[in-house]
Amino acid sequence: MTEFVALFLEIGTKVKKDERLVKALIDLIEQDDSIKQDEGFYIEETGQKIKKTALGGLDDVCLPAFLLGVWHYVVVYRKDNSVGRDTYDMWCPENGRAPRTYSGGMGKSITKTINVRMPGTALSEDDEIFDFGDEDADQPADNTETDYDFDFGDEDAKTGTPPPTQQIINNPLFISQTGDNSNVIPNYGTINLTLGKHGGGSNE
Repeated sequence: MTEFVALFLEIGTKVKKDERLVKALIDLIEQDDSIKQDEGFYIEETGQKIKKTALGGLDDVCLPAFLLGVWHYVVVYRKDNSVGRDTYDMWCPENGRAPRTYSGGMGKSITKTINVRMPGTALSEDDEIFDFGDEDADQPADNTETDYDFDFGDEDAKTGTPPPTQQIINNPLFISQTGDNSNVIPNYGTINLTLGKHGGGSNE
């Protein structure tokens, strides 16, 4: 879930779409009368369960854990998801065959700030920051640049360009496809390709 969130969701921006998503889901769960007050959601980063009544008190949320916990609840306890169709139609009215536009206001009633983060990014007062002495953050800036010259043995000593590469293709087969038609053109010769600055190509 962490990889999914990192790839597909906008997180950590000024627009705060991640926080708005969390607030909308909390608001949705709190307003859903079919979810009992003592029902739990495994939304903690540690895998612990939180009851519905405690969702409103959240001020720090690990986004992947939160989404995974909500998804787990839906998959395990909501076998018939068609019961939410009326709610979906209310939020996103039908628009013919065009894409629907969300017109709901879920989460707007939650005005407090919720810190939405990725795993392992929260620091508490008891956390210690260790200095292993392998960083130069406390050292004065040195504007001198160091040039490193590595010889990998794959460049021409005079020009600095890679040597040419010789490639030989014996009896190549060419396939030409246009629409539904395909032509197979055999070649019983040899193609010698010399790639690089010093060579061109030849066809025997």
